[in-house]
Amino acid sequence: MTDRDALLRAICEHPDEDTPRLVFADFLEEEGEGAYAAFVRAQVQLALTPPWEPFAVACRWRQPGLLTGAGFRHTLPPLGGLAAAVSWADQPFRRGFGWALNVRNPALWDEVVAPVLARQPVGRVALWSNTTLDDWRRIAATEGVKQFREVAFGSGPIEPLLALRDAPHAAGVTDLYFARASGAGMPEVVEDLFRSRLGRAVRGLHFHMGYESREALIDALNT
Repeated sequence: MTDRDALLRAICEHPDEDTPRLVFADFLEEEGEGAYAAFVRAQVQLALTPPWEPFAVACRWRQPGLLTGAGFRHTLPPLGGLAAAVSWADQPFRRGFGWALNVRNPALWDEVVAPVLARQPVGRVALWSNTTLDDWRRIAATEGVKQFREVAFGSGPIEPLLALRDAPHAAGVTDLYFARASGAGMPEVVEDLFRSRLGRAVRGLHFHMGYESREALIDALNT
């Protein structure tokens, strides 16, 4: 294992800490990768800065690449030309490293996703439900799930949420996003979620829905 690999592993093992990231930036500086080091440091500072503070405003107006990571996407692990199945989000970086990953084909978890999670502290994952409940339960038990802080459901959430809600490795998830929350069964899904380990730990629920389903979902939240 190289020094770079060891530093990346430390970042993945402690995804909420900034110190391993700043140590990696120092390593990059020593290796002659000054621009990359500056990007990591700026993103760490940006994550700690309210959006109205001068530094954050200056980044948005004068150096938008510090927000989007344009120019540094080559530092992300390649996905083997499988963009339709697994892809980095439009703005994939947070605190200098890969943060947001889209997984449209969970069948590629072991082949593609797990190796990425071993090299980048992915904290936000968008999932599309096109595999079996047994597969979701196996995925929920993998080590990389420990890094997740935000989970977005791009399609029906029932199977993946059923697998994640009592999985010990999902205990770090703080926010859940539902892209399609107008289904007839969503109130029951929410009620059962709050009875689970994940439901007791999560701090934010984010719903995209039509007006016709709003009242039922609010009733479920009140219950």
